[in-house]
Amino acid sequence: MRSPFLLAASVSLTLLAAGCADSKPRAVQTPTPTPSETAPPVPAATALGQLASLGAAASYSATYVVTGSSPGTARIFRTRNGFRFELTTGKPGNRRKAVLIRTPSGSVSCTIAPTPMTCLLVALGNKPVPPLFDAGLQHVFSDYLVVLSKPSTAVRVSAAVAESPQDGACFRVAPTKAPLVVATGTYCIAPDGVVTRVIYPSGQVVLSSRGPAPRATNFVPPVKPIRLP
Repeated sequence: MRSPFLLAASVSLTLLAAGCADSKPRAVQTPTPTPSETAPPVPAATALGQLASLGAAASYSATYVVTGSSPGTARIFRTRNGFRFELTTGKPGNRRKAVLIRTPSGSVSCTIAPTPMTCLLVALGNKPVPPLFDAGLQHVFSDYLVVLSKPSTAVRVSAAVAESPQDGACFRVAPTKAPLVVATGTYCIAPDGVVTRVIYPSGQVVLSSRGPAPRATNFVPPVKPIRLP
């Protein structure tokens, strides 16, 4: 008769051998990368173009803080077909407020303050606004978006770091050919195409609040415009 000790040892060895047989190395299955994991990053010019396309087609109103040599407040009411741009500068008691309204029929430039309030029809149809009545910043919300929506060799684009989480995506933009199609600076745009921040060497334009799409009354001049001679 086999001793209990030898019987126990025999059973242990049998179990151990079985365990070793089951513990053979198995091939590690490497997960197949998904398309999103393998897709190359979108070029900066393409990413900016996509956002600018949304902005060029958007309808909204917004208020911006303007810093620099002439600090103040800017308001934009825009649609696909036109805009109303308001710029207020100066200190209380010496405010200056100008309005530029652009519609398919033409462009009207108004002086709201100082009084008396006046409006001038400065361009018909899609003709450019004369330099004397060109506020400058309105281009950010109109023709600049159209230019940036179509990446070309006329503009050099690179990614930039946002200063705030609310800025969205930011891009350094510099024209490479004359005549210049956009101003050199950093442009930040929200995912829905709304401009959130623009940084120029002379100052910044920073979004402070957003509103609904404009109404038809927003594009009516405050007084009857006088046509330039």
